[in-house]
Amino acid sequence: MSPPPRTADLAHRLVDLSLDDADRIAALAQALPAGAAISRRTAAALHGFHVFSHRERHERLPLECTVPRGAERVRRPGVLSCTSTLRGDVTSLGGLPVTTVQRTVLDIARYCVPDVAIAMLDRALRQGLRDRDDLLDRLEEVRGDRGVGQARHLLRAADAGSESPGESACRLRLVDAGFDRPQTQIRVERPNGRHYRLDTGWEERRLAVEYDGFEPHAGPVAFARDTRRRAWLAGQGWTVLVAHSGHVFGRAMDLELAVGEILGVAPRNRRRTW
Repeated sequence: MSPPPRTADLAHRLVDLSLDDADRIAALAQALPAGAAISRRTAAALHGFHVFSHRERHERLPLECTVPRGAERVRRPGVLSCTSTLRGDVTSLGGLPVTTVQRTVLDIARYCVPDVAIAMLDRALRQGLRDRDDLLDRLEEVRGDRGVGQARHLLRAADAGSESPGESACRLRLVDAGFDRPQTQIRVERPNGRHYRLDTGWEERRLAVEYDGFEPHAGPVAFARDTRRRAWLAGQGWTVLVAHSGHVFGRAMDLELAVGEILGVAPRNRRRTW
């Protein structure tokens, strides 16, 4: 049997930027007290539905863990440690103690900033998460606790149709504004037997919002293709609003106001909270 890792070695591995995430997570697991588990965003990565926000494109995976109430937190540089009840919410992945998919989803929904949380919930749904009602029931058991209201809102708003974190955040802006829940991946048939797909919107109103992200579809070929596509859609009676990162992640409410003007409904929120 190999000797246990020295404290100094563990501390170094947790903050060593030359190590890949798997090595850092393994080091975190070795630092856990009995009954603790890798949790939140680190657990989401192990379960396969973690995403980075637009603000974190060049950052490393956060190292997060949860220890049982009464146990000492993991006090290491680079580790976010919290205390909570874990009974029945821990599984093993590759020999590592990790919160279950259901518990991880609940933690993400409660404690992550909304744009990051909704993107991970959407991805979890795409990967087969089916027990949304059960998760909402579990939230009722901790009604009034921190983050429960946010988690309830995000779980109800989650949609497997969004295909990128930007699309997820864009859709959440529309939901938060109080508009009728938008559809995702709206299919518009074309005369040649093919079809266009629109990110999100309201088919009955022929209004769509498409997220173009940090880099608008660059290059003359892509620009010409997008121009033709949107001109054809306009000819079919569609209004397609294009949202870039500033429209979705900035503080101004231009997106909500533009959609509200077309729908004839004022946004219910006067300012953005995330």
